[in-house]
Amino acid sequence: MANPGSLREPLGRLRELVEQVATAGTSLATLRAREVVQVEEVLDVLVGLAGLDFDRRAPVSGSGPLDALAQVANMLAEELAAQQENMARARYAAEAATIAKSQFLAQMSHEIRTPLTALLGFADLLSVPTLSDSERLNYAMVIRRNGEHLLTVINDILDLSRIEAGRLTVERIPCAPALILSEVGSLMRMRADERGLAFEVELTSPIPATIASDPTRIRQILLNLLSNAIKFTRRGSVRMNAHVAGTRLLIDVIDTGIGIAEDQLQRLFEPFAQGDLTMSRRFGGSGLGLAICRALAEALGGEITVASEKSVGSTFTLALPIEPGGELVSDLVHAAVAKPSATSTTPKFSGTVLVVEDGLDNQVLLTTLLRGYGLTVAVAADGQLAVVRTLEAWRNATPFDVVFMDVQMPVLDGYKATAMLRREGYRGPIVAVTANAMVGERERCLDAGCNDYINKPIDRAKFVATLRQYLPERVTAPTDALYSTHAADPEMAEILRRFVSTLPARAAELRAEVEANDLTTLKKLVHQLKGAAGGYGFASISAAAADVEDSLRAGRDPATVRAAIDALVALCMRARAHAP
Repeated sequence: MANPGSLREPLGRLRELVEQVATAGTSLATLRAREVVQVEEVLDVLVGLAGLDFDRRAPVSGSGPLDALAQVANMLAEELAAQQENMARARYAAEAATIAKSQFLAQMSHEIRTPLTALLGFADLLSVPTLSDSERLNYAMVIRRNGEHLLTVINDILDLSRIEAGRLTVERIPCAPALILSEVGSLMRMRADERGLAFEVELTSPIPATIASDPTRIRQILLNLLSNAIKFTRRGSVRMNAHVAGTRLLIDVIDTGIGIAEDQLQRLFEPFAQGDLTMSRRFGGSGLGLAICRALAEALGGEITVASEKSVGSTFTLALPIEPGGELVSDLVHAAVAKPSATSTTPKFSGTVLVVEDGLDNQVLLTTLLRGYGLTVAVAADGQLAVVRTLEAWRNATPFDVVFMDVQMPVLDGYKATAMLRREGYRGPIVAVTANAMVGERERCLDAGCNDYINKPIDRAKFVATLRQYLPERVTAPTDALYSTHAADPEMAEILRRFVSTLPARAAELRAEVEANDLTTLKKLVHQLKGAAGGYGFASISAAAADVEDSLRAGRDPATVRAAIDALVALCMRARAHAP
């Protein structure tokens, strides 16, 4: 910006000019005739500046003192005009940010209050004594579904905070992409069926049997993309295809939905953004999903691209890096069947654990889970009691195998209790259990002396993985039984038992319709089984049913259809509600 002090020199020269004129006897009339107009023009600019009008300019026609003054006045006007424009732009950006923040908070309020309304409402309904078992189970499933949605919203916000803080972490471990595709497809197939959409998952070329990546983050990306595709598609189909191109695995999510206008594609991956401001009102959603997906894909060494046409549909492509060579697979059914029992049975462990938790409900939850895994459980309601009980057991040579330590408690919190135990020389495993999932919380727990860290709500798979890290697992005899991915969830036990009990009758119906060559009824039965099995966590049964459905749709020969039905029936007969 021009320094107003720079006006002194031309103003001083102007004074000298006036003195020279007076000394030389030049008439004022002559001065006005030559220069009064220029003086008035300069004064006009300066008066404009005083009135915050920065658009006025004085003409410069030579190199005299008035011309120098005009130049400085013009420079000052231009600089102030530029600053005014910058301030207006910054004010507009701040106002836009405030509006965006307000819209986001309003949307978050809606996204949180909607499932909370269902949670509280159906929780009240569960207390009605005249409910049938079927109604009670249905209400419990509604509560679970809305709880999972609420957790998804919160996790999205936390993921975004990690991304913006540069603290997003991903794993790089061996994982089976075909199995991930099958599992994700089974989860989303029922949702597509509910909306009357055709849904397909296929490999359009052989893909690697294993890749080095983060399976949890890949599932997160694909679930988000498929959820969006189903949500924004009124009629038609949603497909997920996978193939290899060079050194990349490409997974396409293709829909025949509403599509996205070209001008909206540019902001599609911005946080809190959707195609337009009416989208969140019409379809719901926080507008965080795609921003998180792109950041996750980039963290995995890949990318997400999109091609879309308004009113025609969209294709989102997740590209992941792969190593050349290695085993290839081309069949999703075999991928889904590959290891059903190893990951789905309820594991059993040996040992004694201490649960340190002040909340009664969480005490009941954790002790129920841990006893279900075969463990002996003791409870302490605060950090001070935890220190006493842990040190007492240790000094009596009967230490706890694991201490699960809540970090926010009265009397003495988990951080201080852990630090106190470590100062006393206790070296047994302590696992922090906390509802604080913000960036830096894990490091704070580890710095306090904890060996590990798990979040509330409890993720069963991560919980079991933590138990496996610190406790001996009881080995059971190998079996060909097929278990649901929900088999370890006590809340799902009764529902799974009822579903599994229907499978022999369903299998008999399938065989009967094949013998009768009633393809219409057969298609209906297979379609129903495909959706139900996926919803109940039997990914391999759902994938086998989809294979039968494809064979029927393609009009394949009876022998091929019968072979596919036999494979499906065999899987149904292997299904079990829970491990022995």
